[in-house]
Amino acid sequence: AAAAKMGGLDILVLNHILPHPIQPFSGQKDDLDLLADLLKVNFRSYVHLASEALPHLQKAKGRIVVINSAVGKVSHPLLASYAATKHALDGFFSSLRSQFYYAGVEVGVTSCFLGYIGTASALRGIQTAGQSRLQTWVKPAKPEDTARAIAVATATQQDELYYPWLDVRPLVILNSVWPGLVDSVMRFISLRD
Repeated sequence: AAAAKMGGLDILVLNHILPHPIQPFSGQKDDLDLLADLLKVNFRSYVHLASEALPHLQKAKGRIVVINSAVGKVSHPLLASYAATKHALDGFFSSLRSQFYYAGVEVGVTSCFLGYIGTASALRGIQTAGQSRLQTWVKPAKPEDTARAIAVATATQQDELYYPWLDVRPLVILNSVWPGLVDSVMRFISLRD
Protein backbone atom coordinates (compact mmCIF):
# COMPACT_ATOMS: atom_id res chain seq x y z
CA ALA A 1 0.00 0.00 0.00
CA ALA A 2 2.83 2.40 0.83
CA ALA A 3 4.44 1.84 -2.58
CA ALA A 4 1.18 2.73 -4.34
CA LYS A 5 0.88 5.98 -2.37
CA MET A 6 4.43 6.97 -3.29
CA GLY A 7 3.90 6.28 -6.98
CA GLY A 8 5.73 2.99 -7.29
CA LEU A 9 8.79 1.13 -6.21
CA ASP A 10 11.91 1.20 -8.37
CA ILE A 11 14.56 -0.27 -6.06
CA LEU A 12 14.37 -2.48 -3.01
CA VAL A 13 17.57 -2.45 -0.93
CA LEU A 14 17.78 -5.36 1.49
CA ASN A 15 20.36 -4.40 4.10
CA HIS A 16 19.71 -5.64 7.59
CA ILE A 17 21.25 -8.25 9.85
CA LEU A 18 20.93 -9.73 13.26
CA PRO A 19 24.36 -9.19 14.79
CA HIS A 20 26.43 -12.33 15.27
CA PRO A 21 29.27 -12.72 17.75
CA ILE A 22 32.60 -13.71 16.21
CA GLN A 23 33.05 -17.08 17.89
CA PRO A 24 33.23 -20.80 17.14
CA PHE A 25 30.05 -22.83 16.62
CA SER A 26 29.79 -25.48 19.36
CA GLY A 27 26.45 -27.06 18.47
CA GLN A 28 24.96 -26.20 21.85
CA LYS A 29 21.36 -25.03 22.28
CA ASP A 30 22.41 -21.37 22.33
CA ASP A 31 24.17 -21.82 18.98
CA LEU A 32 21.16 -23.57 17.46
CA ASP A 33 18.81 -20.87 18.76
CA LEU A 34 21.08 -18.17 17.32
CA LEU A 35 21.17 -20.01 13.97
CA ALA A 36 17.36 -20.12 13.87
CA ASP A 37 17.17 -16.39 14.65
CA LEU A 38 19.85 -15.56 12.07
CA LEU A 39 18.02 -17.54 9.40
CA LYS A 40 14.80 -15.68 10.21
CA VAL A 41 16.31 -12.19 10.11
CA ASN A 42 19.29 -12.53 7.76
CA PHE A 43 17.65 -14.77 5.16
CA ARG A 44 13.91 -15.38 5.42
CA SER A 45 13.03 -11.71 5.94
CA TYR A 46 14.95 -10.82 2.74
CA VAL A 47 12.90 -13.38 0.82
CA HIS A 48 9.63 -12.18 2.35
CA LEU A 49 10.36 -8.50 1.67
CA ALA A 50 11.40 -9.23 -1.92
CA SER A 51 8.24 -11.29 -2.42
CA GLU A 52 6.03 -8.46 -1.17
CA ALA A 53 7.83 -5.92 -3.35
CA LEU A 54 7.96 -8.05 -6.50
CA PRO A 55 4.61 -6.95 -8.04
CA HIS A 56 5.59 -3.29 -7.61
CA LEU A 57 9.10 -3.90 -8.95
CA GLN A 58 7.69 -5.70 -11.99
CA LYS A 59 5.51 -2.71 -12.83
CA ALA A 60 8.49 -0.37 -12.56
CA LYS A 61 10.99 -2.81 -14.15
CA GLY A 62 12.92 -2.26 -10.94
CA ARG A 63 15.77 -3.84 -9.09
CA ILE A 64 16.44 -5.78 -5.90
CA VAL A 65 19.72 -4.93 -4.19
CA VAL A 66 20.94 -7.57 -1.75
CA ILE A 67 23.63 -6.43 0.68
CA ASN A 68 25.62 -9.57 1.40
CA SER A 69 29.02 -10.38 2.82
CA ALA A 70 32.24 -11.88 1.52
CA VAL A 71 31.47 -14.81 3.83
CA GLY A 72 28.55 -15.51 1.50
CA LYS A 73 31.22 -16.76 -0.92
CA VAL A 74 34.13 -17.95 1.29
CA SER A 75 34.36 -19.64 4.68
CA HIS A 76 35.23 -18.00 7.99
CA PRO A 77 36.28 -20.15 10.97
CA LEU A 78 34.35 -18.12 13.55
CA LEU A 79 31.16 -17.24 11.67
CA ALA A 80 29.55 -20.55 10.67
CA SER A 81 25.93 -19.57 11.36
CA TYR A 82 26.30 -16.08 9.92
CA ALA A 83 28.04 -17.49 6.82
CA ALA A 84 25.21 -19.99 6.37
CA THR A 85 22.68 -17.17 6.07
CA LYS A 86 24.91 -15.28 3.64
CA HIS A 87 25.45 -18.37 1.46
CA ALA A 88 21.68 -18.88 1.49
CA LEU A 89 21.16 -15.29 0.27
CA ASP A 90 23.60 -15.86 -2.58
CA GLY A 91 21.98 -19.14 -3.59
CA PHE A 92 18.44 -17.78 -3.45
CA PHE A 93 18.94 -14.42 -5.14
CA SER A 94 21.35 -15.75 -7.79
CA SER A 95 18.75 -18.38 -8.67
CA LEU A 96 16.01 -15.75 -8.65
CA ARG A 97 18.06 -13.57 -11.01
CA SER A 98 18.47 -16.55 -13.34
CA GLN A 99 14.75 -17.30 -13.12
CA PHE A 100 13.90 -13.71 -14.03
CA TYR A 101 16.18 -13.84 -17.08
CA TYR A 102 14.69 -17.19 -18.13
CA ALA A 103 11.09 -16.07 -17.69
CA GLY A 104 11.53 -12.58 -19.15
CA VAL A 105 10.70 -10.86 -15.86
CA GLU A 106 12.18 -7.37 -16.05
CA VAL A 107 13.38 -7.14 -12.46
CA GLY A 108 17.13 -7.10 -11.86
CA VAL A 109 19.05 -8.40 -8.89
CA THR A 110 22.31 -6.86 -7.71
CA SER A 111 24.13 -8.87 -5.04
CA CYS A 112 26.76 -6.91 -3.13
CA PHE A 113 29.49 -8.97 -1.46
CA LEU A 114 31.14 -6.72 1.06
CA GLY A 115 34.39 -7.18 2.92
CA TYR A 116 35.60 -5.30 5.95
CA ILE A 117 33.65 -2.04 6.04
CA GLY A 118 34.59 0.47 8.74
CA THR A 119 31.17 0.96 10.29
CA ALA A 120 31.09 1.61 14.02
CA SER A 121 29.45 -1.75 14.72
CA ALA A 122 31.96 -3.68 12.55
CA LEU A 123 34.94 -1.96 14.15
CA ARG A 124 33.52 -2.62 17.63
CA GLY A 125 32.76 -6.29 16.85
CA ILE A 126 36.22 -6.97 15.46
CA GLN A 127 37.86 -5.20 18.40
CA THR A 128 35.71 -7.09 20.92
CA ALA A 129 36.55 -10.42 19.26
CA GLY A 130 40.28 -9.69 19.43
CA GLN A 131 40.75 -9.83 15.67
CA SER A 132 44.10 -8.01 15.71
CA ARG A 133 45.46 -9.74 12.59
CA LEU A 134 42.44 -8.68 10.58
CA GLN A 135 42.92 -5.13 11.83
CA THR A 136 46.62 -5.30 10.89
CA TRP A 137 46.32 -6.98 7.49
CA VAL A 138 43.07 -5.54 6.12
CA LYS A 139 42.21 -1.85 6.05
CA PRO A 140 38.49 -1.20 6.50
CA ALA A 141 36.71 0.47 3.60
CA LYS A 142 35.02 3.76 4.31
CA PRO A 143 31.25 3.39 4.68
CA GLU A 144 30.61 6.35 2.35
CA ASP A 145 32.81 4.82 -0.38
CA THR A 146 30.97 1.53 0.07
CA ALA A 147 27.59 3.25 -0.27
CA ARG A 148 28.81 4.97 -3.44
CA ALA A 149 29.98 1.65 -4.92
CA ILE A 150 26.60 0.06 -4.14
CA ALA A 151 24.76 2.98 -5.76
CA VAL A 152 26.91 2.74 -8.90
CA ALA A 153 26.46 -1.05 -9.12
CA THR A 154 22.71 -0.59 -8.79
CA ALA A 155 22.50 2.24 -11.33
CA THR A 156 24.63 0.34 -13.86
CA GLN A 157 22.56 -2.82 -13.29
CA GLN A 158 25.48 -5.04 -12.29
CA ASP A 159 24.61 -8.56 -11.22
CA GLU A 160 27.33 -8.66 -8.57
CA LEU A 161 29.51 -6.18 -6.72
CA TYR A 162 32.63 -7.16 -4.77
CA TYR A 163 33.77 -4.38 -2.45
CA PRO A 164 36.46 -3.53 -1.68
CA TRP A 165 37.34 -5.30 -4.90
CA LEU A 166 40.98 -6.12 -4.06
CA ASP A 167 40.02 -7.56 -0.67
CA VAL A 168 37.04 -9.63 -1.80
CA ARG A 169 37.14 -10.60 -5.48
CA PRO A 170 40.58 -12.30 -5.51
CA LEU A 171 39.54 -14.42 -2.49
CA VAL A 172 36.34 -15.50 -4.23
CA ILE A 173 38.17 -16.40 -7.46
CA LEU A 174 40.95 -18.18 -5.60
CA ASN A 175 38.41 -20.04 -3.46
CA SER A 176 36.92 -21.63 -6.58
CA VAL A 177 40.26 -23.12 -7.65
CA TRP A 178 42.15 -23.49 -4.35
CA PRO A 179 39.73 -23.49 -1.41
CA GLY A 180 42.29 -24.90 1.02
CA LEU A 181 44.51 -21.87 0.55
CA VAL A 182 41.65 -19.44 1.14
CA ASP A 183 40.62 -21.38 4.25
CA SER A 184 44.20 -21.08 5.52
CA VAL A 185 44.24 -17.34 4.85
CA MET A 186 40.92 -16.85 6.62
CA ARG A 187 42.10 -18.90 9.61
CA PHE A 188 45.33 -16.89 9.76
CA ILE A 189 43.66 -13.47 9.77
CA SER A 190 40.98 -14.69 12.20
CA LEU A 191 43.38 -15.80 14.93
CA ARG A 192 42.82 -14.03 18.19
CA ASP A 193 45.46 -12.32 20.30
